[in-house]
Amino acid sequence: IVVDLAKEHNIQCMRYPREKLQRYMVTSVSHFSRVAELCVLNTLSKSPHTEGLKSPNEMLGFFFGGNLGKQNLLKVLGNLETGKTYELMCHPGKQDATSMYAHWNYNWQKELDAIQDVDVRNFLIENRIKLISYKDLD
Repeated sequence: IVVDLAKEHNIQCMRYPREKLQRYMVTSVSHFSRVAELCVLNTLSKSPHTEGLKSPNEMLGFFFGGNLGKQNLLKVLGNLETGKTYELMCHPGKQDATSMYAHWNYNWQKELDAIQDVDVRNFLIENRIKLISYKDLD
């Protein structure tokens, strides 16, 4: 339905939240529930009707959702494959105990600090990782 609506309304790009399972995701039993959620999301995101719609090859950040601090961000970026495009899912912002999303227990400020960190910026430059938007997708 979503793909049909996108085509009907001339929407040329679409997000498919598929994050490839990585070795670091299965290093602890405590990760089991998040890995299970990731597998369900990946299954639901498969669609044979995507021809004509642009999309990044993969999404990153779901596994560390709400906890994508500097070390986790560098871990994710260190697993990129050359020649692919990726969408980074993160939730940067200011901590606010009165927010309607406070019950998520996300580390908004930690994620904001991570994406602004000089070491992360240097990693992007050193590894020739180019930041683009959906309008730049081929």
